[in-house]
Amino acid sequence: CKDCITHGDCPIYTLSSLLSLTFTSQTTAKKQRTLGLYYFFFAHLQNMINGNPVDWALRVCESIAFSLHCCIGLSEPWTGIMKHVTEGSLVCNDFFFPLAGVFLGIIAYLNFSTSNAVVIGVQCYIAAFHTGAVFTHLRVGHHPAAAAAPGIFIVIAFAVLAIRDNFVLALLETLASVAVGVALGFVLVKPKERSVPLLSPEEGDTE
Repeated sequence: CKDCITHGDCPIYTLSSLLSLTFTSQTTAKKQRTLGLYYFFFAHLQNMINGNPVDWALRVCESIAFSLHCCIGLSEPWTGIMKHVTEGSLVCNDFFFPLAGVFLGIIAYLNFSTSNAVVIGVQCYIAAFHTGAVFTHLRVGHHPAAAAAPGIFIVIAFAVLAIRDNFVLALLETLASVAVGVALGFVLVKPKERSVPLLSPEEGDTE
């Protein structure tokens, strides 16, 4: 290189310059793609949050729970978890739980919609669904504490509705959803048969 009049006449320098330029261009393109992904993610996140972080946090809790129930429903034919928990009280065939799992996954996704009407509809479904869960626990004869867990999500759904609507409208929507959940509970859940009668024959004879 010392004998070269200019660096441009040196093949080693030319090759290193080309490699450096190629690496720089690739690095720049990679940075641009990364920045584009970051911008898309945060812009979409901002739209989903919709200016209220409390609303966002509550919907995250709901969708996490629905995603878990989605996995439980899809795996029900192999695990039998729901039949065990409900003690066979649900009047449903074997195809019900996988289909319900798919639907719950869709609900978990729609809960982050940018449409206010869609999110409100999802909250009504969440309130009705968890009302059915509370009804199932009580109708099967589980401890009331078991019914308190799904009952929390009815309160969360009401809170999201109250944030997006006014308090009175949110209360009416929640009550209507609860009524639907109870009605479906009477249809889909059969009461547990008691192994021990409330009144034994001996007690009946004494009276």
